Amino acid sequence: MTVQGQRKQRELQRLQDDLQADVDRERNDILQRSGTHMQEIVKKLAEEKGLDVVIDTSNTVFYKASLDITADAVAAYNKAYPVK
Repeated sequence: MTVQGQRKQRELQRLQDDLQADVDRERNDILQRSGTHMQEIVKKLAEEKGLDVVIDTSNTVFYKASLDITADAVAAYNKAYPVK
């Protein structure tokens, strides 16, 4: 009984590990695709607005609010890649 229980426990652990690996792969794929899409959107917005540089504000000490294109980028992304 003990050996059989240990075997079942190892099988369960392997299944959990496989499932977690599948979830991680899917999450990474989704993040990679959405990141690529957002880069395309931001590039297009920057060209339309005549911007030379777009900076991630999470690492920026100060910037003028008038330069923030976040709302425009999110709206354009949602329009180009609507939730299915």
